[in-house]
Amino acid sequence: MAGEAGAATVFISYARADADAVSRLRDNLVKQDHPAFFDQEIRGGQDWWEVILENIRACPIFLFVLSPDSARSRACLAELKYAADLGKAIVPINVRPYKIEEAPERLQQSNILKFINPDVGDYNELDTILDGHEDAPPELPAVLPDPPPTPIADLTSEREMLESDSLGPREQRELVASLGAKVGNPDDRPAVVALLDKLKRRDDVTVAVAEEATELLARHRQPPSDAQSARLLRSVVKALDRKACVPILGSGMTNWLVGSRKLLAQEWAQQYNYPLHLGRRDDLPQVAQYISVTEKDAVMREDLGEFYRTQLASSFPDAVNGHADKRLDDIIVDVWKHESGEMVAEPHRVLAGMPCKIYITAQPTGLLREALIAQGKSPREDFCRWKEEAEDDWPPSPFESQKPYKPSVAEPLVFHVFGTLDYSDSIVITEDDYFDFLGAVAEEPDLIPHQVRELIAESSLLFLGFGLQDWDVRVLLRALVSPQIADDLERKKHVAAEIDPADNAEFADGAREYLKDYFGRGRKPSIDIFWSSVEAFCEGLQDLWAGRVEEGAR
Repeated sequence: MAGEAGAATVFISYARADADAVSRLRDNLVKQDHPAFFDQEIRGGQDWWEVILENIRACPIFLFVLSPDSARSRACLAELKYAADLGKAIVPINVRPYKIEEAPERLQQSNILKFINPDVGDYNELDTILDGHEDAPPELPAVLPDPPPTPIADLTSEREMLESDSLGPREQRELVASLGAKVGNPDDRPAVVALLDKLKRRDDVTVAVAEEATELLARHRQPPSDAQSARLLRSVVKALDRKACVPILGSGMTNWLVGSRKLLAQEWAQQYNYPLHLGRRDDLPQVAQYISVTEKDAVMREDLGEFYRTQLASSFPDAVNGHADKRLDDIIVDVWKHESGEMVAEPHRVLAGMPCKIYITAQPTGLLREALIAQGKSPREDFCRWKEEAEDDWPPSPFESQKPYKPSVAEPLVFHVFGTLDYSDSIVITEDDYFDFLGAVAEEPDLIPHQVRELIAESSLLFLGFGLQDWDVRVLLRALVSPQIADDLERKKHVAAEIDPADNAEFADGAREYLKDYFGRGRKPSIDIFWSSVEAFCEGLQDLWAGRVEEGAR
C-alpha cells in the first residue's frame, strides 16, 4: 500500500500550510493509478525523517508542491536536494500564487505546472507527465549521496527556560523575542507555537510578554476558510478591481516590530510613577497626558522615540547594532526589511501590491512608503496639520508643493492621519491631542485634504490592525466620515480585520455593532468583520488577488 517503501511511485514534498490541497491531490493521483506517498502516512513510533528519506529513494518521481511556504521550508528544500542528488524525476506543481522566478534553483529548469484551483485538464496533463516518468524510471546512483540531517530547529534552550521555576521579566522578553524570530519558519512553527502558548500561560508571565505571545500566535493563525470569510475577501478583491478601495492601517500592524501601545503605556506608567487609576496604566493617551503635564510635552515625545529604539535593540540586536546614529524611521525600515522577509504575506507588502490610490495610516512610520517603492511605485506622503502653532515648522502638503498632484495607482498618497516620526510634534498621542485633533478637523475639514475625502466617499474601506479600545479607531472614524460621506458609503461594502486581538470570535458580533455605532455615530454604513489576524487576512487576499490576475492572463 502507499506509504510502504517500494509501493508508491510518487513522493509528494509539501509544506503543512498546503496539507488540504495535497490531500486532494493525492486522492486524485491514486484514482489515476499513481500511488503516492506523503508524510501524513507516517505511523507513530517511526523515525519520521528516515521514513521520508527511504520513500524518496524508493519513489521514481519526486513531486514538489510549490507555494510560499514550501519555497522556504528547510524540510522541503532538503528533500528536494536529496531527490536531485539521487537523480529522481522532479515534477513541480504550483498550488498557491508564487513568483516562479523566485522558485528554488533546482526547479528553475523544470516546467512548473499551475495547480491553483486545478480542473480535469490540469490533472490529465499531470497524469501524462507522470506516466512518462513511470515508463522509464531513473536508476539510483551506485554510491548513494549522504542523507541530509533532520531539518528541525534546536529549541533546547527555549524549552529549558520554560521549564525553570522562575523566569524574570528580562528572560521572558528574551524568550519571546527568540521564539518570535523562529515562528515564521513553516517547519518550526508547530513547536514554536506550543512553546509560545506555554509561555503565555505561566503564572509569572508579565502582561506585556503575554500580550506579545498572544499577538505572535494570532499573526501565524491560518486564514479562516468559512464561507463568510471567503465572501468578504471576494468583496475586497472586487473593490480593488475597480480601483475603489482605501486601506486604513492601525498601529497594531507594527506591534511585533516596535512594541504595542499597551506596553509603552505600562513602561511609562512605571518610569514616571503614574499615580492615577491603576486599571488605566495601559491606556496610552492617559499616561502620555500625565507625562506631558508633569514633565514637558517635548520630553514625552523624545521618550517615545527612545522607547522605539529600545524595543528594536532588545528584539533585533543584530539588525540595530552599529546604527544608533541613524534616523529612527530609517532604523525601523531597515529592521522591517531584515526581519519580515520570511513572512508569507507581510501586510505592508501585500497592500502595496494592490491598485490603491490612497492609503490612510495611523502609524507614524515610513513602512508603507518603502513597500510601495519596492513595488515600483512613486508614493507621496502627507500628514494632518492639526496643530496650528507648529504648522510653520512643517513641510507643505504635496497637494500644494507638487501641483497638480492627483493620487493614482502609480503615484499613491500615504496619508499619516495621526502624524509622522519625522515631525514628532505632529503625532497625536495624549488625550488633549485627540480632542484638539477632532476640534481642529471639525473647524477646518480641509485638514483632511478634500482629495482624500472624495476618494473615501467613492471607495470601499478596509480597516486593518485596530483594537476595539483604541482611541485611534474611535477618533479616526469621526474625523474621516462626515454625514454626507456616510450616505455615499452606505451603498458599499466595508471590511475590517483584527478589530480586537482576542483569541476567539465570541466578541465578533459586539465588534460589528461597536463599529456600526462609531461609523458616523449611528449612520448606516456598516463594517463586516473578518475575524482573524491581519496577516491571515492578507494571505487570503494575496492568494485570491493573484488567482484573479492569473485568470485574467489566460
